[in-house]
Amino acid sequence: MGKTTEAMKEFQKAQGNPHRRIQALSYLGQCFARRGINDLAAKTLQDAIKGKGRFRRREEELVYLLGCVCEKMAKRRKPSRSSG
Repeated sequence: MGKTTEAMKEFQKAQGNPHRRIQALSYLGQCFARRGINDLAAKTLQDAIKGKGRFRRREEELVYLLGCVCEKMAKRRKPSRSSG
């Protein structure tokens, strides 16, 4: 809906709920990535992976999201080369 800033505030609050912490971190990381704050997105997703507990499926999703963020970070660090 384009309300990333508002969503981030709510996800930051939701981290305090132990039943919603991992999900809140996941969505918060995605918000950071959407805003181009990839280093913070990666850290947030790593925190979620560390605290995943027994949620194997959630871990796979988090690792995938972290990989996407790392890929964006790597692309920004490499100078673009033309094939021409």
